[in-house]
Amino acid sequence: MSESDNGRIAKNTLYLYIRMAVMMVVRLYTVRVVLETLGVSDYGIWTAVTALVSAFTVVNPTLVSATQRFLTYDMGRGSRRLTEIFSIAFFFFLVMGLVVTLALESGGLWFLKCRMQVPQGMEGQAAVVFQFCIATLLVDMVRMPYESAIVAAEKMRFYAVVCLLEAFVLLGIVFLLPLFGSGRLAAYGALTFGAQGVICLAYVLYSRRKFGFARIHRPHDRQLAREMASFCGWNVFGSLASMTAIQGLNLLMNVYFGVDVNAAYGISLQAHAALWITVVNLSKAATPRITKDYASGQLEEMRALVTGMSKASYFLMLLMAVPMVLNINELLRLWLGAKLPPLAPLFCVLTVVQTLIAALSIIPDSVNMATGRIRNYQFAVSALVFLTIGVSWVLFACGLAPMWALIVKCGVEILILLARMWYQQRLAGVRAGMFTMQTLLPSLTVTVIAVGATSAVTSRLPVEGALARLFATTGIWILFYLPSVWFIGLTAPQRSALLAKLKH
Repeated sequence: MSESDNGRIAKNTLYLYIRMAVMMVVRLYTVRVVLETLGVSDYGIWTAVTALVSAFTVVNPTLVSATQRFLTYDMGRGSRRLTEIFSIAFFFFLVMGLVVTLALESGGLWFLKCRMQVPQGMEGQAAVVFQFCIATLLVDMVRMPYESAIVAAEKMRFYAVVCLLEAFVLLGIVFLLPLFGSGRLAAYGALTFGAQGVICLAYVLYSRRKFGFARIHRPHDRQLAREMASFCGWNVFGSLASMTAIQGLNLLMNVYFGVDVNAAYGISLQAHAALWITVVNLSKAATPRITKDYASGQLEEMRALVTGMSKASYFLMLLMAVPMVLNINELLRLWLGAKLPPLAPLFCVLTVVQTLIAALSIIPDSVNMATGRIRNYQFAVSALVFLTIGVSWVLFACGLAPMWALIVKCGVEILILLARMWYQQRLAGVRAGMFTMQTLLPSLTVTVIAVGATSAVTSRLPVEGALARLFATTGIWILFYLPSVWFIGLTAPQRSALLAKLKH
């Protein structure tokens, strides 16, 4: 992989992390201001209506993934069918938007009027908000092919800037709501639709200006359309398997142990989401380059990128995970207060372990998706995901404690990692032995040495107070973590490349 590729991935990752940090702060503050401005009742209506509309968009992420994969792959091969791919993707989004609109205007509208509990006198505004949410959904459908093109072309700076602009615009809208008096809920829906329309226009204008392929015409390549539809279909299968496993485990815990265990499990899922977004950003920056290298036949560069970025994903996750585990009780109390479900700390620790294992396999997943031959791969991984429910069900029926479900998830995550390694060897030539020696062993060695040394020292700390202990343990962890990663986790060429980057 060239120095320019390294630099591009590093810059794109930085843009995505800045985007993530700022958007997280802005959105958290936006929720607070919206709640204060609308009031509990109106905010509840807004949340319920938007959730109803969002429930009909489960296929959207798979369409985005397919569009990005096919655009990126063709860019790597020399841009032969980009306009055709873009047009087919736009057609897919348009059809899906029309289908979702019909479903919402029939079944969704019936559910809103006949089943949802709306305060008396607010039915009209709820119906108006519902229509604006549908219109916003359609605007987002139009935007997604253009957004996919920007990500595929690795224009992450523009992507990050527009996402931040969107967050601040939506925050600014909230401060206009008091001007609308009793109609502020409907006004919020209208202004949100207008803001999304402006953001969509920015994506369209930028894409049409920067990319010659971002033009719509009638698709003609039926074989390509079938390939993209098949990719989407198997991607949907994988997404539904993951969602079903999560919710199925939730239901099993409810049946056998009750709502307190559900609460603890829900908190652990929030902890997973907070950690996982950091690895997703790194993967999002690396995936276009992986796909282009595979498409252009630069397999050695791709293999080097896969092993290096997999290690980077794990080390980034490990950096955050260990202080979290060492201070889990204090962090949960600072976050949620004193009234915690008894099993929440243990569930969170086990979830962190599962997330660490998953961090090693997110880049191999990108490699397998880059090949486009994902039917058997998605089927195998989905079968392993479903294994979590089956094994947990048997264990619960035998009287074992709920924590065993999380232990099973860790075991299944190891099997998923092995499956992804096997498929990336079969589909893309990334040998399992090479991945083990260059990624897994250094990662495991750093973990054992750094975590062992940190645990030995922090267990004897005479520090009292949650914040004081958090800062002390984090400082000690970094003292052991950095040398371990530098001398054990990184190879000599990787250290030299990193030093060169730091000097510039």
